Amino acid sequence: MAAFNVYTKLNKIGEVKANIVKIDYLYQLAHSLAALGQNYLDFNEYLSQIFKNDNDIKFNMQTEDENAVKITTIHKSKGLEYSVVYYPGLYVKFNRQEENDSFVFSKEDGLIIPSMIEGRGLKNTFNKDLYKYKFDKNDIGEKIRLFYVALTRAKEKMILVCPLEDKSQGGTAVIDDDKRLSMICFKDFLDNIYSDLTDYIRPVDYNDYDFRIDFSVNDKDLFKKIGSGGKYIQVKEKLNINAKIVEESSFSKKAGLIDSKQRAALDFGTRIHYYLETLDFRNPQFDYLEPLYLEKIRAFLDGDLMKEKDKAVCHKEYEFIYDDHGQRKHGVIDLLMEYEDHFDIIDYKLKNIDDNHYHEQLNGYRQYISSISNKKVNCYLYSVVDSKYEKID
Repeated sequence: MAAFNVYTKLNKIGEVKANIVKIDYLYQLAHSLAALGQNYLDFNEYLSQIFKNDNDIKFNMQTEDENAVKITTIHKSKGLEYSVVYYPGLYVKFNRQEENDSFVFSKEDGLIIPSMIEGRGLKNTFNKDLYKYKFDKNDIGEKIRLFYVALTRAKEKMILVCPLEDKSQGGTAVIDDDKRLSMICFKDFLDNIYSDLTDYIRPVDYNDYDFRIDFSVNDKDLFKKIGSGGKYIQVKEKLNINAKIVEESSFSKKAGLIDSKQRAALDFGTRIHYYLETLDFRNPQFDYLEPLYLEKIRAFLDGDLMKEKDKAVCHKEYEFIYDDHGQRKHGVIDLLMEYEDHFDIIDYKLKNIDDNHYHEQLNGYRQYISSISNKKVNCYLYSVVDSKYEKID
């Protein structure tokens, strides 16, 4: 890029920002293919097929609006970040209308229909109850992952607007499967870990605010209460804020889109990563794991890196943001094992662990942990496919 003076020449064709995003996308795409064992000839063939079929490479580019509030859904916010995020409507029930239909179709059991019982009419069968159990289990897992996506959109501050209730038991943030299946909204997630949130809860009484609308009324009476002569909230015209421009930076490589031939490999890596994120390392339950995944998970847990896991405090998906000489650094550590005298940083990779970029990434993680602790910090890259690791010095 430097040899051909690409960035300077972009000024001659216009739309500099958009074209930089396109170049960065192709660069990350090449890295993704290389990580899966593809070479420059495969990459050239991939691009040739796109041009030959008159296809287009599509990507999302985030644009920033000054002094604006964005209202979006969780799904549409994937891949985006905001300084401050509000989360309303956490009490809204999940849509599970599908499981209540009289006739449902299951890939495992086929068409499930009710049974006619004389004098009682149509009643659900055991197969329907089993289907609902499986449906709820898969659905609640998906909702947990979706909630994780929502919470990780905030770069600096998240504000969850919700009337919480203390339903936590035993002072643990780990919720058993039976209780998970009874959850019907995101609010239930928070209620069950209430004891872990007490330091962050700020009660709000709407009577303390001079709202123009009476929010204490029911929805059906709301519009009857809206008047034209209410008082307005007084807003200061100007706030004195000492603002400065900071450079955004991330330790991790940005993922690029790949063709369908690599989808199975990436799906495998994503699933393994999910199991490693959700599995209790001290008391692992392997009943729901398929043999292919089970083999790789056991290899990791029985390996040298985890032989003293019972002596460590385990931090999964440890996210951090800090300022380094005007540059905002952001990263997510797959696994941070905190021992009495040292830390082990373990980063999962699908297969290749020889990329120098990964070394830079791990050393960036090391730099942050060393800045907040005096303990020694060890860094390891772990190859899931090959069940081997490399220590990064």
